[in-house]
Amino acid sequence: MIIVFLLLLTDDMLNAQEANRYTNFSKEEVFDFISENESVKVYLLTNNEGLKEYYTANLTGNVCLDGLCKPINIDLYWDLLGNFKDYTTTKRNTLTKFDHIEFTPEDHIKLKEILADTGSLLKDYGMEDLVDTTVKVVSLIKVDAVTSATNKTFEGAIVPGAVYTVYKLWHFVNSDIRQKVLAYSQKNLFTDAEVKRLLLSGNRDYQYFLIENIPDSKVEIFKEQLIQLLDDKDDFVPLYALSKLPDGVWTDGELQAKVFKQMPDFKNPVRIYILEKLSHSAISVKNLRLLIGAIPSLSGKQLDLAFDILKTNKTVLKKQLQKELKSLLSGKQERIEEYTQDLLKQL
Repeated sequence: MIIVFLLLLTDDMLNAQEANRYTNFSKEEVFDFISENESVKVYLLTNNEGLKEYYTANLTGNVCLDGLCKPINIDLYWDLLGNFKDYTTTKRNTLTKFDHIEFTPEDHIKLKEILADTGSLLKDYGMEDLVDTTVKVVSLIKVDAVTSATNKTFEGAIVPGAVYTVYKLWHFVNSDIRQKVLAYSQKNLFTDAEVKRLLLSGNRDYQYFLIENIPDSKVEIFKEQLIQLLDDKDDFVPLYALSKLPDGVWTDGELQAKVFKQMPDFKNPVRIYILEKLSHSAISVKNLRLLIGAIPSLSGKQLDLAFDILKTNKTVLKKQLQKELKSLLSGKQERIEEYTQDLLKQL
């Protein structure tokens, strides 16, 4: 008896946490969304630090064509770009499948994955296409009630037993409401200060979108944040950031010093991009010293480009940096020694 009570208590606590996950956010109505089938109020949620984080809307109504599942009452959440992020329900309004069977934790995980998939099979089909009318499923709770089985084509795109619920939610979550959310953010939220914060937030969706959409006229405003992204651990964010920087920035001595110091930490494509940009540039003595210090961490094409930079600056090397160059001969990389000996001969 005690074990059963604890299990029930735990279940209720989990549902309470589910329902209350966003109660610490302040809520502001921002626009009405009206479509052919739905009309809802959309709210913007702000966290305790005053940062805008999510949009939310409550969706209610019947979803089943056969009356064998409960109506829905669900709070849906999007990020500032209109990407689906989450939903919550209460114990009273929990999601159910055929014959009022409640969703399992695994069902909720799968549904959230489906709703986040903007390329789902559900996109191009009507609700009637999702069922196989030749196969009937008999209800265990409603006398003489039957429904059609799920068409096998869509079995991987829905939660078993919840085809109508999944279909309705997916088409609402991925409707024009996404574009309205993004448009509101662009007009009202994406100030220069907020863009700077989001660029360094670590949120890949925000970083990709904002970098891509920085107008050329504003690159200078966000230059420092773009430079900070060069050592980001993501494979693509640094390259996106680099693509936004104008060629003129590479004449800046402070930037040259920064990238030479951090060269060992950069991913290989980033190293190559930077070295290519600097391969024919005049570099100061201080920064050439930094480059020479980074050479042991380089390989392949990176070495070719690094020594191209050194050759471009032979006059400076000959006068002041031969000692630093000769230090490369004491390493264990044959290619570096070969390149260094060749350069020393030229000097």
